[in-house]
Amino acid sequence: MKVVAAVFARGGSKGLPRKNLLPLGGKALLVRAIESARSVPSVSRVVVSTDDPEIAAVARSAGAEVPFLRPAELATDSAPEWLAWQHLIRHLVEADGSSAMDVLLSVPTTSPLRSVDDLERCVAVVRDTDADVAVTVRPADRNPYFNMVTLDSDGCAHLVMRTDDAVSQRQSAPPVYDLTTVAYAARPGFVLRSSGLFEGKVRAVIVPAERAIDIDTALDFQVAECLLSAQRAAASRPATSRSLAELSSLRGRVALVTGGAGHLGAVLGDALAEAGAAVAIADVAEDRSSKVAEQLGRDRDVPTLALAVDLTRDTDVQRIPEAVLDRLGRLDILINCAALVGTSDLRGWIGPFEQQSVDTWRRALEINLTAPFALTQACAPALRAHGCGSVVNIGSIYGSVGPDLRLYDGTSMGNPAAYAASKGGLLQLTRWLATVLAPAIRVNAVSIGGIKRGQPPEFVERYCQRAPLGRMASEEDVKSAVAYLAADSSAYVTGQNLIVDGGFTSW
Repeated sequence: MKVVAAVFARGGSKGLPRKNLLPLGGKALLVRAIESARSVPSVSRVVVSTDDPEIAAVARSAGAEVPFLRPAELATDSAPEWLAWQHLIRHLVEADGSSAMDVLLSVPTTSPLRSVDDLERCVAVVRDTDADVAVTVRPADRNPYFNMVTLDSDGCAHLVMRTDDAVSQRQSAPPVYDLTTVAYAARPGFVLRSSGLFEGKVRAVIVPAERAIDIDTALDFQVAECLLSAQRAAASRPATSRSLAELSSLRGRVALVTGGAGHLGAVLGDALAEAGAAVAIADVAEDRSSKVAEQLGRDRDVPTLALAVDLTRDTDVQRIPEAVLDRLGRLDILINCAALVGTSDLRGWIGPFEQQSVDTWRRALEINLTAPFALTQACAPALRAHGCGSVVNIGSIYGSVGPDLRLYDGTSMGNPAAYAASKGGLLQLTRWLATVLAPAIRVNAVSIGGIKRGQPPEFVERYCQRAPLGRMASEEDVKSAVAYLAADSSAYVTGQNLIVDGGFTSW
């Protein structure tokens, strides 16, 4: 599809005179917008619509086209910018025919801290969905369901909006968002036949607050200068200057945990949230997923998302990254934790080899191995976007060694062949993905020994005798390993299998 990026920059501005030409960090806001637009891979041309000859000259020197000067009546304080959109589209269609553009990407000058990824995501929404318009939004600081009120004629305060159940904590309120001026993308035909954004189907791209600054006043400009200086300082600072706490922090990142409502998955989600990440909990158990996500939001004060999904369904897998991006704005960490495990209650799963079911074997491989492959594939573009993507596959010692069936004598427990085979395959998939997805995405595995969770006493005793550290694992042993592989503390680690087994496989 042909994507035209447009910068609408009129000469007049009451709040900040000649705002579009004011230098931020030594570069005019207009030039910053043009350079951002030119960096978007899908953009074929960048056009500036202005009524001002000086702005037109600066735009051309920055590499943009200025095919016309906008009529004065479309450049007043009271003229809706929508009319300028229509004017530009009509001009390009008259000059180049109906093939002039398939997507119009508006890049306002007033949000100079946007990323190229923000712009590309807006284009993708219009290109790949049924949306007429894509807008950028940021999580709102105030919430009409919790801390925004109206006053009635008696001066009494009432919540702007109410839910069926009283909202007692900010994290429990339905999320709301502020529109930003980071970017807009639209179908040209919709723009021409409509008079505003919300006459059509509007989809949102969530951006973080630090990239959504909208310069309208001198104070906004000062804030933008400070944020830009901080970004430059962080970019120029040697990696070795970061503290261990900084390397371990996940603040500003978003993690997805499959099987996140299970015993181990819930603990891993909590560990990532404790490190600062927003967390999406994906699990087949809908009620449990919601409860785990809500608890995380309350306890760790981070954004969360619950996703009820069946990882054996392609449609469920494909919608996961889109749902995470729509709600949480990005995706940096994928924890493939969902699995059929040794204690799963399935026919033909545990028992003598001759009684293990081929159908159950296939189901185990579908969930334990195929699902991590398919979900990593679906999430790869989002994981790659910010250059800090990390995939952690939750493996098992039985992906590396055979079972000692004497541990299970006299118990109802067992060691299914499908579990061992799928976990062994997951380790090789880890190594394969690590080489293919580098350098933007790291892929590692954590192979876990037996976690103590109510097993028969005789099994626990035998297991502990086999383990050099003399005990079974706990969830706490696993969460620190996963948090390490998710964070920049392991930035030079990929393709590895971190074995957390108390030395069980060292014999």
